[in-house]
Amino acid sequence: MTCLRDTELNLCQQYYAADIIAKIAGMDGRLCLALARQDLYFHPETVIQEQKLSVDLVPILLETQMQHVLPILEDIRRYLVRKYETMIQQILPQQDEYGKELNRPTDLELRHLQHYLRGQGLFFQEKDDEWFQCAYQARNDISHLNVLPTDQLDKLFAIQQKIH
Repeated sequence: MTCLRDTELNLCQQYYAADIIAKIAGMDGRLCLALARQDLYFHPETVIQEQKLSVDLVPILLETQMQHVLPILEDIRRYLVRKYETMIQQILPQQDEYGKELNRPTDLELRHLQHYLRGQGLFFQEKDDEWFQCAYQARNDISHLNVLPTDQLDKLFAIQQKIH
């Protein structure tokens, strides 16, 4: 992490890149130093090729994204549920497609917010709707084992900073 301080990466990007470096380099300090570049965040494949490493990057990126992004998605969900609790109360109770009873606003997952609120013609304010769409898409992509692009990560990291 210290090696990334001299980059223009923000703190969230640095932590994310540091986790990727740790997963690739392990205890190899020289490799850590060689990987600790701003490019690793934006173009990890290129950095790996330049270092002539034989690494399957996709599982590493997916694991790192799950560790960093899923907590952000939960923060966004909680933020929306708190802010729109009264509106959400209007559509409850519900039973989802798996038979799960949804009695309290906190019972709703992102997919429930998408299905039940939008199905009833209820929408979030513009900024919150953008946050919701970003979170919903990221959750969908990660669930289908798709690596998120850095611009999507940047949006999520920015939302996280605004929520906290």
